[in-house]
Amino acid sequence: AEEMTKKKQERLQKIKQLKSQLSALQSEITKHREQKDECFKYKGFLEKLTPPEWKELAAQEKRERKRRRKKAKVDRKMAENQAKMLSEIEAEERAMEEKAVDASKSRRRQRREVEEEQKERERDLETRRRRIRKKYPQREA
Repeated sequence: AEEMTKKKQERLQKIKQLKSQLSALQSEITKHREQKDECFKYKGFLEKLTPPEWKELAAQEKRERKRRRKKAKVDRKMAENQAKMLSEIEAEERAMEEKAVDASKSRRRQRREVEEEQKERERDLETRRRRIRKKYPQREA
């Protein structure tokens, strides 16, 4: 019986403590709501006070900053794509040169055959360059 009353007392004390915490939080919430309402009141006052020319100027500056950030992002992306494209083209050119060197070492040919093969390699290389360029977006003029 004594133990039961002790547990009951502890529970009642815990309930009392939680209720006091709850009321403290509610009063804090109320205080913050009042501050928020006051801030909105001042905001409305300041907006009425602000001249429309200044608002338009601020909006225009904001649009300009946004446009500059977008342009910088596009320029950065285009530079990355350009670098990738050039590295792929260089790799293709090196591969073609190595292939040409290997082919020229393997046998002796007539001068005309060599020239025709050289022209064929140039055409092949140009088609590969075009294919690589198509892979990457280009800036519209």
